[in-house]
Amino acid sequence: MSVGGFILSRNSPRIDRAVRSLAACCDQVLVVDTGSTDDTVERAAASGAEVKTVPWLGFGNARRQAVSALGERGHDYALFIDSDEFITDDDSAKLRAFFRSGLWSAGHRLRLNEWVTTPRRRFLFRTGYRTRLFRVDAARYEDWMLIHERPRVEGARPVSIAIEHDYLTENASRSVKARRYALLWAIVHRQRSAKPEAVQLVSHLVRNLLVKGALWRGGPDAVVPALVEARYHAEKQRALRQVQAGLHDEKVRAFEAGNWAEVIAAVEQSLEPGAPAAALTR
Repeated sequence: MSVGGFILSRNSPRIDRAVRSLAACCDQVLVVDTGSTDDTVERAAASGAEVKTVPWLGFGNARRQAVSALGERGHDYALFIDSDEFITDDDSAKLRAFFRSGLWSAGHRLRLNEWVTTPRRRFLFRTGYRTRLFRVDAARYEDWMLIHERPRVEGARPVSIAIEHDYLTENASRSVKARRYALLWAIVHRQRSAKPEAVQLVSHLVRNLLVKGALWRGGPDAVVPALVEARYHAEKQRALRQVQAGLHDEKVRAFEAGNWAEVIAAVEQSLEPGAPAAALTR
């Protein structure tokens, strides 16, 4: 079996580390770049990756193109990490052993360890399992999956092998990005029932701090990142209410017509610093 690894990139400062991580356990590494304006492409190529440049039409489109490209290159399976993730040497060795074992299914869920770095410490914020390894003919990404896309793989099995994620290093940098993602999510999922924002805020605080254990590992330093995460989920519900109230009808019509580039551009423009108030609601 041949395994191809892929990474999506766009102005990714840690692309070198991500490429090296996949190169240690995959037969080939493909970086799909969606419009970097820095030296990301050059650094990815210098680290040993093949680079494919595509227009930014959302995460689902980019991942679909990556999986398709790996299949065209003769790979049976795809393994992906994000550009701010990496695999330790120990887990790379476990992956190679797993590949040799032949104990394959259509897909496998790897453990994702999400780390937070503050001026005082680095700690494990939370952990969970995500489908990151799958047969290229079994995964289903669709272009309408603009944000929070996950491959549709029936019967994916968990494997106790980890991917490390630099989940949060600068809280302030997430503000505009979170609003953009929340609005895209709301447009995609506009038919869902909106939940009370306050309930989302409290439930996600409790979930990450207590249920997931961030408070025990990070102490007081865990509170701010947990609040950032909880506010994002509350923002998604606020955006969903706006979409359902008709405040983003032009964006919704573009989405329903399959004009992904138009949707993304409209969302980014409406959330630019200094945008007029009307732009934030239409």
